[in-house]
Amino acid sequence: MTAATGERAESSADTRPVSVWWLIAAVTLTGAALWLTIDHDTRNVTALQIAMLFAGFVAAELLSINLWVRGEAHTKALSEAPLAAGLLLAAPSSLLAANVIAIAVVFGVIHRQRGAKLAFNVVQYAAQVVVALAVFGAISGPLGSSPARAWLGAIVAAFVAEITSSFLVSAAIYLHLGAVDLRDALRTDLSLFPGVVASGAVGVLAVVLHSVHAGALVMLGLVVFTALGAYRGYGTLLRRHRHLQLLQGYSRDIAEAVARDDVVATALKGASQLLGAQRAYLVLLVRDQPGHLLRCRFADGEVRSGVEPIDPADPVARVLGTAEPAHLRRSGSGSRNALTPLGLHEMLVAPLRADGAVVGALAVANEAGDIDAFDRNDLALFVTLCDQTALTLQNGQLLSQLRREIEERQYRALHDDVTGLGNRAALLEELAERCHRPDPLAVVVVGLQGFGRVNEALGYERGDEVLERIANRVQQRLRGGDWLGRLSGGEFALLLDDIPNGDAARAAAATIVGTMSEPLSVGGIEVAIGASAGIALYPNDATEPAMLLRRADGAFRVAKDAGRTVECYDEQRDHDASGRLVLATQLRRAIERRELTVAYQPKADLRTGAITGVEALVRWEHPERGFVPPDEFVLLAEQTGSIHALTAFVVERALADRKRWADAGLQLALSVNVSTRDLEHDWLRAEVPGLLAANACPPSSLTLEITETQLMADVERAAAAITPLHDLGVRISIDDYGTGYSSLAVLRALPIDEIKIDKSFVLDMRADDNDAVVVRSTVQLGQALGLDVVAEGVETTVSWQLLTEWGCDRGQGYLIARPVPPDRIPAIIEAWVPPESEGRPRLGLVG
Repeated sequence: MTAATGERAESSADTRPVSVWWLIAAVTLTGAALWLTIDHDTRNVTALQIAMLFAGFVAAELLSINLWVRGEAHTKALSEAPLAAGLLLAAPSSLLAANVIAIAVVFGVIHRQRGAKLAFNVVQYAAQVVVALAVFGAISGPLGSSPARAWLGAIVAAFVAEITSSFLVSAAIYLHLGAVDLRDALRTDLSLFPGVVASGAVGVLAVVLHSVHAGALVMLGLVVFTALGAYRGYGTLLRRHRHLQLLQGYSRDIAEAVARDDVVATALKGASQLLGAQRAYLVLLVRDQPGHLLRCRFADGEVRSGVEPIDPADPVARVLGTAEPAHLRRSGSGSRNALTPLGLHEMLVAPLRADGAVVGALAVANEAGDIDAFDRNDLALFVTLCDQTALTLQNGQLLSQLRREIEERQYRALHDDVTGLGNRAALLEELAERCHRPDPLAVVVVGLQGFGRVNEALGYERGDEVLERIANRVQQRLRGGDWLGRLSGGEFALLLDDIPNGDAARAAAATIVGTMSEPLSVGGIEVAIGASAGIALYPNDATEPAMLLRRADGAFRVAKDAGRTVECYDEQRDHDASGRLVLATQLRRAIERRELTVAYQPKADLRTGAITGVEALVRWEHPERGFVPPDEFVLLAEQTGSIHALTAFVVERALADRKRWADAGLQLALSVNVSTRDLEHDWLRAEVPGLLAANACPPSSLTLEITETQLMADVERAAAAITPLHDLGVRISIDDYGTGYSSLAVLRALPIDEIKIDKSFVLDMRADDNDAVVVRSTVQLGQALGLDVVAEGVETTVSWQLLTEWGCDRGQGYLIARPVPPDRIPAIIEAWVPPESEGRPRLGLVG
């Protein structure tokens, strides 16, 4: 019989003593009746043989092994060996006496059983012997008639005796629980059949070898001892493997519980299941209540918890002082008084540590019984489990802290610290969302006049107070769908919904200006500040967020310079229509005649300081107008359909210049700006591979830069256009990053290699902490996504230092070099010396 089933039987006998006594009586009467049918032969049995049978039964119960069945360990006593030997050697009465005395000694003296428990075990073992004698007599026939039949009969009898024991134990369980899974018990018995047969065969073999020569038993003992040792080692490996599997599952469950905020319940349930325990306890010190702890208990499938004072007698809380794991037994020294009031037989308890300090304890326990279910291997497994639990609890706290830090960074990246309003990045995101709606919208940029004098006269703290109070005043006048943000200094931006025309926009902007210009008292001094506003309308003036903001800002500059209150964007002021038509024609001719030039601005690796690449920048020196800004004629090329020819010219010229540098021993990466209109045309995908091959340029040395606002206008189409080039090996970069409205999901979906921070953020890093936060967050985002990060507008050593410190990959700006003709690039690279460190710059938010 297995020890596990024996323990269940003992528990049932103790729980229902009356029912078990009836079972004992029934088994006794049945066994006595069967005993009368047995042939009681008169074989002479020596005292030595009876002593050996007694010793064999005792050893078989004490020296059990673990048999693994369907991934679970079953403790198996090898009682079939002495039983089979006794059937062949001893008279029935001698065999029964040796067995009953041995069982009484093992369970009564060693295990200290009393009453119904002891009686049940003695009777059911005696019933095994009687059944075995009956089966043996039926198979073997008359004594000495056939040795082979006798051997077979002994083995079969031992197996039937095991089945009888399993049936009696199941009956005891039924009396306790009212139900028993007979099918599962039968499957287990059949799975143990090889072990039962092997044990019985050992007993038969011992008798046969003894008849040949008594010394042969020594050889048999060595073989059996070696086999048992090997199997025990194999069982230990299986058990460790099983423990590792269970511990891996527990680690996965406890890690997933962090996201569900269910760590305590998962830890208690997982610990009890992993070690097969009936109860589990968790105690944690309560920081804000000295002398108290949070105590959680898992039993009967439920978790209960509460804060209570520390009880020095509590075995779980006691480990908080000792900080040592322990295996407590009811029979152990000093453990009885601790476990008895709890109704527990044994307990495993270990501390939970965080940063080297004990913060709590975890325990598993079994209720009252006589057989220990835990061993030292279980204690080692439990300590590992506690370490994993403590680490998960600590990581959960770190994860929560990290989430809070990320949320705070995200908030600061999109909000102004002084007023709490959204900043320029937030404005562009909000504007991008509203530009997808058909409703008219007015973008208003408002600037305070003479705000710098407030800071000079009253100090920056008073100046911040003025900004905050003006912002609150304006917010109170806004409608529900309007939006207010702060750009920088004394400049604000507003998004006004449902503005049908310019007149309505002027009236709304004039009201805002009047509200901001109302006097206010600061530190006992009345302050009156004027304001001006510029307006751009969606969709009349522009449909892209960045362009709307630029045109509203341009209108504001016009109003400010002219000393007027409100100005609307006027396209005539920027571009004369007829002049644009003439200029577009001249641009097309200039491209065809190759009258444009390409300048190159170096890029430096911020980690090494070396110049590793250049950006190709198209230039147009008009024969009459002189220098034409690229923003003007590139936009004109996009609007008039000349952009493909313009981009083709730049790519061809730039690759040819790079080849000349390479032939001279100068290998440089090359970046070229392309328009989303180029992505819609097949020439880029069709011609670039041939141009790369013709100029011996590896695809990875060419980077195509696409502005963020253009790329985000139609993400799916852009992805389809750039994917073939990216698959070829050409690198893809998002230019002017931060001025558009790309999301994290879009960045991950597009096949891009690089993000290029817009120079407007880099230029103002020292003066504007918000810009510094945006730059640093962008660098961290690029690192997290595995993208290279390039910063434009590097014009000071401070910018170089900050970008280097934050881990930005490359920099581009006037500090390194201005755009120059191709023949000057080698000299600039040769003369270039990276700036020396001037100490760590101080920035309020990012220093």
